[in-house]
Amino acid sequence: MRRGKVKIKPITNAKARHVCFSKRHQVVIKKANELSILCGVNVAVAVFSPVGKPFFFGCPTAQAVTRCLLGMGPSNPTMGDERNDSGDEIRILQELNLKYQQLQQENEVEKKKNRLSQQAVNNEHGEHLMLQWPASDLNVLGLNELEAFGTKLNIIDDTINSYHVVLSSREGSTNSDA
Repeated sequence: MRRGKVKIKPITNAKARHVCFSKRHQVVIKKANELSILCGVNVAVAVFSPVGKPFFFGCPTAQAVTRCLLGMGPSNPTMGDERNDSGDEIRILQELNLKYQQLQQENEVEKKKNRLSQQAVNNEHGEHLMLQWPASDLNVLGLNELEAFGTKLNIIDDTINSYHVVLSSREGSTNSDA
């Protein structure tokens, strides 16, 4: 099965355009980083978001590549066999790339933890139907849900009765002391 060719056209919806940019701008920077490392070239990327926020990436730095482009610096000190630093820059770039990848993985792990925490909070609120009782329609609940709800109401009733007994005994002891 062949995929159809996707027409590239501007996104007119501002919210959809922002979402698309948020998802794709990191991919461009990642590809530029890979190109720099794999081919040993200097790369500079400047991207401006739909709201005007700038994102820059440069290897070795955006300023160095810009100086080279404007003719104010060495033409390409990091290419091929003309290296003066005997591989130090490549080693540093590889270390930085490794750190970048580790940070991306940690970020994904944290996002996953955040999603799981959010689900746990949502599940916790779901288990406490008594918190949602005034706003919920009991007619839409199934038999198992109604039984669970009734059990929780009985627990609440028992808890209230035990507090009532404790408060009554405190009140009785306070009146007898007077």
